[in-house]
Amino acid sequence: MWHRVWPAKALPHCVNPGTVDEACFPYTDHDQPCKLCKDSKRRLTKIKSFSNLPSQSSIKHWLVRKGAVTVALDVYKDFLAYRSGIYRHVTGSRLGGHCVALIGYNDVDQCWLCKNSWDTSWGEKGFFRIEYGQCRIDTWGVFGIEYR
Repeated sequence: MWHRVWPAKALPHCVNPGTVDEACFPYTDHDQPCKLCKDSKRRLTKIKSFSNLPSQSSIKHWLVRKGAVTVALDVYKDFLAYRSGIYRHVTGSRLGGHCVALIGYNDVDQCWLCKNSWDTSWGEKGFFRIEYGQCRIDTWGVFGIEYR
């Protein structure tokens, strides 16, 4: 499936040549020409490295020792209506894939805590909780990032 490769294809470019801030290359929700600001070379940010995290235990270990993890997940129609609680896919077709920051976990409630990019009016002020294993959140496209 084509969407499984998003982080794996993108992260090497964050090592070299690096990426610029949003003011230099504003985000849009569609493809756009790569037109960077005039001082883009000065505004590059690079990561040191990244590692695939193949299991829930490796994800938890990374979170405790190093911080947030980049993850990809399948998005279903009912995810768009999420407001609070622990998300579990119940109904609706798959709409596509999405990358988010996985920032924590709760073994008592068996869920991950994630930060989304859809504004603070969505979910729990821009965050959401999702049950372990749901929407392949912890089984593909999971990477820990080492910062410089």
